[in-house]
Amino acid sequence: MALYLGIELSEGQLRVVKLRAQYRKLTVEGVYRLPRESGPEGITMAAQAIRGSLAQPPDGVFIAIPGSDASLRPLSLPKALLRRGPKVLSAELEGQIPFEVDSAVIDAQVVREGEVTELLAAATRIERVQTVIDAFKAADLDPREVGVMPLSLGELSSAYVEWSSAEPILVLHAYESRADLCVIASGRVQFARTLTGQGNPMVRERSVRQSLGAFLAGGGSSVVAAYLFGEEGHLYDEAVAKASGLDATGVRMYPPQGSVVIAPDVNPEELRLAPTALALAMRGVSKSSRVDLRKGPLAVQGNVTILRERAPLLAALAGAVMLTWVGATTARYYASASERDRLTAALAVVTQEVFEERITDPQVAIAKARGSGETLQDPLPPSDAFDVIGTLSSKIPEGTRNHDITQLEVSDERVQVQGIAATVQDRDSIVDALKTYECFQNVTPGRTTSGSDNRQQYTLDIEFRCPGRASSTRRPNSGAATTNTTGTTGTTGSTTGGSSGSN
Repeated sequence: MALYLGIELSEGQLRVVKLRAQYRKLTVEGVYRLPRESGPEGITMAAQAIRGSLAQPPDGVFIAIPGSDASLRPLSLPKALLRRGPKVLSAELEGQIPFEVDSAVIDAQVVREGEVTELLAAATRIERVQTVIDAFKAADLDPREVGVMPLSLGELSSAYVEWSSAEPILVLHAYESRADLCVIASGRVQFARTLTGQGNPMVRERSVRQSLGAFLAGGGSSVVAAYLFGEEGHLYDEAVAKASGLDATGVRMYPPQGSVVIAPDVNPEELRLAPTALALAMRGVSKSSRVDLRKGPLAVQGNVTILRERAPLLAALAGAVMLTWVGATTARYYASASERDRLTAALAVVTQEVFEERITDPQVAIAKARGSGETLQDPLPPSDAFDVIGTLSSKIPEGTRNHDITQLEVSDERVQVQGIAATVQDRDSIVDALKTYECFQNVTPGRTTSGSDNRQQYTLDIEFRCPGRASSTRRPNSGAATTNTTGTTGTTGSTTGGSSGSN
């Protein structure tokens, strides 16, 4: 929640509105009218009384100087020229204001936009604004912005939706024999001035009539309603009716229904007596274009007040970012934990099948797969049945005639061969040749018998084991392979399944 003070400064009073800004809610918590002595010391004393009534420093202080202390001038500038900055305003007001532009602070607000932009410019001496700022600073109420009272009065359109109409509306705030007058249309100030020396009805009527005539001469149209504020607002009832041509229902002594809530302990009549102060307090939440005389050398130094005002919002944003980060991190953690559990379960299943041991530690499983700390058998066989057939075909000596292999059986580390050779000497030469193969560790010939064709039938029992490879009880893919052949061996040896040649 932010607390804003709007303070309008007149010759004899400080009128203050205390506005509390909450989420989508603006509440007037206090309206004060404090008499003041003349000079900066009088401003400081009255401001100190205001500061003493506050339990905490305000988040923003907005003040306005009397219109009689500033020069208000209408300007029309091409849009392209307006983009060149504040120096354009100084050049345009040269010779139009009663003091040197080099010694003045100047600002303007938009009346109507277009290719040629219409403006209301305000200028006053730098030292005049500096004196007021210093007086409030001495009371620990450093103003963030300094407006001009008749222009600031028109900013009430942000509080009263009814004043956003395109039809012109006259607003008049009368006090201390003077009046701030402005005309609002489409939520913007179209015309503004301060009327002084308003001591009798004739002067009041003439001043209002001249003001409305100047507005009409500048391209405006007749006002459709008038609202009167201030301690002396009722004195202008008849003058405004005659000057504007409005009937009794068109001149109103009360504000329209607004967007501001009035606290129960605040008298609504008091708020009607300080309309400009309410408009100034609304600057804390309004982003509309307005005149601010804290420019150049008078600009606010440092942003402590603004940071304090925005602290709740910044804290809320930081909290939202932190909650988002915590939520995202928690979601990622649970997703990672779920994936870890799934992979651990899969590792346990695989290691149970491969190692016959359930392992859930990935490092232990990797070490076991790589053979770290133990000797693992190579899952590939050193040789298989096809290697045996190839060896027999290549190792049978050249010159062996009329030789057949009738049966070949390969089972794990044992090979049995049944064959028919022409003579026993041929069988012995085959045995000697097979012994030269490194994987045939022992070649044991069996008994020999003579066949009907006088050839010798023989058997061989071979231990099939390659050196440098660990033994196993079961050699994958070696299995038991039996091949029956009836072919005849030529001079280049024998292969299974058919004849490789004949004598």
